[in-house]
Amino acid sequence: MQPDAYLEDGCPPGEFSEDLEPVPLDHGTVVGDVTAKTAVVWTRTDGPALVHLTYWRADSTGDRERVTPLPSVEADDCTVRFRLADLQPDTGYEYQLWAAAGFGAGAISEPLGEPTTGRFRTAPAPDESGPVSLVWTGDTWGQGRAPPYQVPAQMADRDPDCFLYLGDTIYADHGTPALPDGEPETVDDYRAKYREVRAEAPNLRELLASTATVAIWDDHEVGNDWAGTEEPRLPAARQAFLEYWPVDQHPSVTGEDEGRLYRSFQWGSELALFVLDSRQYRDDNTETDGPEKTMLGDEQREWLKEGLAETDATFTLVASSVSLSSPSSAAGARDSWADGDADTGFEHELDELLSHICQEVDSTVVWLTGDRHFARVASFDIDGDGRPELYEALASPMGAAPRDPGVPDTTFGPNIHYEEGGKYEYGEFYNFGEVRVEDGSLSISIFDKVGDRRCRVTIDADGDGWPTVEDTRTLSGPSLMGTLRRSFDDFSRLWR
Repeated sequence: MQPDAYLEDGCPPGEFSEDLEPVPLDHGTVVGDVTAKTAVVWTRTDGPALVHLTYWRADSTGDRERVTPLPSVEADDCTVRFRLADLQPDTGYEYQLWAAAGFGAGAISEPLGEPTTGRFRTAPAPDESGPVSLVWTGDTWGQGRAPPYQVPAQMADRDPDCFLYLGDTIYADHGTPALPDGEPETVDDYRAKYREVRAEAPNLRELLASTATVAIWDDHEVGNDWAGTEEPRLPAARQAFLEYWPVDQHPSVTGEDEGRLYRSFQWGSELALFVLDSRQYRDDNTETDGPEKTMLGDEQREWLKEGLAETDATFTLVASSVSLSSPSSAAGARDSWADGDADTGFEHELDELLSHICQEVDSTVVWLTGDRHFARVASFDIDGDGRPELYEALASPMGAAPRDPGVPDTTFGPNIHYEEGGKYEYGEFYNFGEVRVEDGSLSISIFDKVGDRRCRVTIDADGDGWPTVEDTRTLSGPSLMGTLRRSFDDFSRLWR
């Protein structure tokens, strides 16, 4: 029997045939692209089934909302996405998912076994103010760094309103048990990598179930340093990415293009987020940089410029999987915005964007970046007026090989307030960043894998002066909590 037939089985509640079976949801759950009124709930079943979802306000003892069950089918690798609408702004929600297969699966109103649970909070309404927090990092299961990982647990402990997964959510092109040769070709190859990460990283599953997530890709979801205009594997890789991440593909979010990943969000009157797709519209990295070379493509670039100029948010985040200040890859094929004095890179397009920000944007702009496997916070006083026009906050990796910070590109004059990478007192420097908006200021913090804050940079709402910088590495040493975490039982895990 096909899963959609379960909805037509005519079996009244409480009457089930003997072959009705619960179906596990071993890969957990994710809530994606949460706004003040909407959210997308994701899960995956272990085989074709009918998936049930109920949700309720976390502060309510009243009735639960029950959503029409959806079938999971092999054509989508048994992944399912529910789009919730008409939610209340600035409200905590809890939910549970369960699945069943067999005659009567559409009639059950309670889980047959233990359900999969999660929670999230909707954004404040655009005209409301209030505290907001977001954590971000990227780079998962690269260079042989297999899970479990500590960073997701530390991010969950910060109780953020949102987790921004800033690229390299898998390393499809690195050998792991799911794909030993590290040479993906088909959609099934990419699916196997996503299943592997979810199955083997319990701390990540717990983080994803504990808050809202906004996910975007970088290169390793397809292949190293890929460009969409030249990459034949793009359709297969994109299909798997959209199957495994709850990107809201409603036309109000991503327009009419089914493959579009760039999108924007707003949390109250204080914070806006623009999520860039730095991959599928870019020209080849080997092309000489110039006015015609693009990373974003014309449509995405104009969308970003228009959105930045029109936002009335106090602070605006721009999520870019690649760095403004750190050159990456060889000089003949720079992969990041920065060119490191080479002829490649994408600095002409970046210059257009930065000039636009200086001249047309009232909001204080912070670029959140990843990819480089170290942490850095920098400001840019592009016009030399003594006031930073924008900031870059870079944090990664979650679970790939950390590296020492390289020499920053000097084209746009970054002022480095903090940087750290490679190895430190607890082994390899796995890290994440946090943005917190509260009481008219925005703070950027970098945390390590044991939950110690390494720095905090605070920006006032008016943005008229230099930020306040607290480098906690210069204080009295590791926190008591961080020290306690270095117990004998956890010692081996500190190297991830």
